[in-house]
Amino acid sequence: MTDRNGVVMDGIIGSSLDGKPLAYIGGVVKCHSCDKEGVIITDGTPHTVSVMGKQIALENDLCKCTCEPLPKLIASQTRGSLST
Repeated sequence: MTDRNGVVMDGIIGSSLDGKPLAYIGGVVKCHSCDKEGVIITDGTPHTVSVMGKQIALENDLCKCTCEPLPKLIASQTRGSLST
């Protein structure tokens, strides 16, 4: 989910945390603010963890769509954490 009610549409196949697949950099997001599809990009923070060759998306990463400023991802899974 994003801070503008966008929804992550896909995750890393074969991954799961609390029954949900992990979002990844390059994954598709449906933005309900601009009604377009965007992709997840980093917020500029280095990402060092990958699963099945894909970098895991983190809270505050961005949805690259037509909105200005870009919507931020909100973590839906709080059980796990990563420090950078």
